[in-house]
Amino acid sequence: MGTKLYPDAKKFGYTHIATIGININYAQKNEVLKLIQEQANANLIEFSSSIGKYDVCAFMVAKSLQELDNITQAIRKHPGVKRIAVNIWVSEPYFLLENLDLQPTRV
Repeated sequence: MGTKLYPDAKKFGYTHIATIGININYAQKNEVLKLIQEQANANLIEFSSSIGKYDVCAFMVAKSLQELDNITQAIRKHPGVKRIAVNIWVSEPYFLLENLDLQPTRV
């Protein structure tokens, strides 16, 4: 599978990073996934179906809390969405490109 590294979202004006958990009605799964892509647009880093507390998990960035709230409210209103939980990150993620040490080492 490998590792994914992301650019620092703050350098592009995105000051908020959030993980969003969504429980859905599976009969409307494709509609809900399409809605997430449409509503999140440039804010969506990635999302995936998951096993656990939520059916879908999304990783998003936003330029303001209002922008993040607008996106989540639009998703929440879909009849196929049962529950949505937003977790806003308060520290920077470790999987940023600048955290990768690319200096060669001697063996």
